[in-house]
Amino acid sequence: MATPFRTPAPTDARSRVLVVDADRDVLDGLARILSLDFAVETCGSTVVARKLVEKNTFDVVCIDYALSTMTGVELIASLPRAASVGVVLLAFRRDNCSGELLANPPSELPITVLHKPYAPQDLIDAVRRASSFARVRRALRGLQRPAARP
Repeated sequence: MATPFRTPAPTDARSRVLVVDADRDVLDGLARILSLDFAVETCGSTVVARKLVEKNTFDVVCIDYALSTMTGVELIASLPRAASVGVVLLAFRRDNCSGELLANPPSELPITVLHKPYAPQDLIDAVRRASSFARVRRALRGLQRPAARP
């Protein structure tokens, strides 16, 4: 079995985006589109993607619906409940991911479905909206923590 491919973690202060797709060429293309506005890390394995989300703070997880080992919706459902990420799900209209999402919502995470083919700016806008959600949610969670007693 080949080693799952991934790019190294970004080191800047921009919104962090994890892109998950089984196709290396698609990952490279999505990274090129998003890297001008976001700190992008890519991953070709659902197992590695779950571990990365558990151990790192991402603002957005951008997931292809048709992954090799599970659907994007199944991957979303497997993400840690504590993750404060926005999700952008990339799918063809024929994939019926909207029906799957409505029948069995996978989590409390906000999910934007972007149907292929889409314009690069539509992807950037969807990731930007999802990132805003994640940052606001983390800020609110920080406010809800009890204050330390003297």
